[in-house]
Amino acid sequence: MPRHCFLFFLLLLGPLAAAQESPEGQPAGRYHAIGLNASPLLVQLAPFNRSNPRVLGPYFTTYRVYSSRGRAFRLALGWDVDASLDADEAQNHFNLRLGWERRRKIADRWSYSMGWDFAISGGDFNLPGEKEADTGFLGFGPTWGFEFFINRTVSLSTEVSLWAGIDLNEGIPRLLVVPPVALLLNVWRPRKNR
Repeated sequence: MPRHCFLFFLLLLGPLAAAQESPEGQPAGRYHAIGLNASPLLVQLAPFNRSNPRVLGPYFTTYRVYSSRGRAFRLALGWDVDASLDADEAQNHFNLRLGWERRRKIADRWSYSMGWDFAISGGDFNLPGEKEADTGFLGFGPTWGFEFFINRTVSLSTEVSLWAGIDLNEGIPRLLVVPPVALLLNVWRPRKNR
């Protein structure tokens, strides 16, 4: 019976959604974009066969400041520090990224971005299969991202990065791919004109 009610609800909302106005598109000009990693919420709703729900990518929050030409300064931060600071029981990490990006519109609601970032990491990058690694990393590299705009002020995005740098514990060069393991929920706000 609940399945039939759900189907009826969807059929009822279908014509209402089709009658809505067309989307406003993407923001243009000078904007701030603040993003939060929405993967913890998604893992609680649908676990996607993850053995550890805390392995959600290196960054929990992002911040971008866009100019009127579609270029942005970007900053991302991720951390996980156990209150006891006992290295045997928890895998602590701290990740910081600074750089710039350029965003281009693909369609009315879709855009892609390409950027270059400088990254520093202590602990690990909080990726699946890497929780046993306890190291430091200093490097730079390109980042590519895709973004879907729900409306002009809210978007969902993900990105992939390729880092080249040095392992701080062993002093050897390291090449690292950060796959798109996190889904970011972004809120866009216009910047004030000077």
